[in-house]
Amino acid sequence: MDYNSIIILIGSIIIIVALYFLLRNKKEDFYGEYITTSPLNENHIKDFERLIREGNQKTIDEINRLKLEIRELKKHVKTMENLIEEHKKDDSLQNENFNNMEEENFNYLLNYNKFIHKNKDVIELFKNNKTPEEIARILNKSIREVEMVTKLVK
Repeated sequence: MDYNSIIILIGSIIIIVALYFLLRNKKEDFYGEYITTSPLNENHIKDFERLIREGNQKTIDEINRLKLEIRELKKHVKTMENLIEEHKKDDSLQNENFNNMEEENFNYLLNYNKFIHKNKDVIELFKNNKTPEEIARILNKSIREVEMVTKLVK
């Protein structure tokens, strides 16, 4: 065998043996630590269970308190919604009345403008001091229709 191969082989064996001892000691240390730190005493177990129960009870009490608070908030929100709806109804009634008045006024104005536009010839002749009979004859309309237009325009 070659001198270099022998050195590599011996070095590998030494490393493997060293790793074996290190790993074996690590396992023993781990189990030893676990045994010494584990709560094998029943008093420790009971204390731990008591602490868990107390923590759970505190959590349950806090959850119940929050549930009551949420119920109260829901009642307040419901009350506010009812007040807002009543206020909206009052406002809508006032707005409807106002809008109806505006619509009626606008409708009268619109109808009046249509009337003026439709009877423009009669109104112009009436402003030129023509009598209803003359206007009726000129526009070929009835005298009653001309009289009605002139009375509405006055």
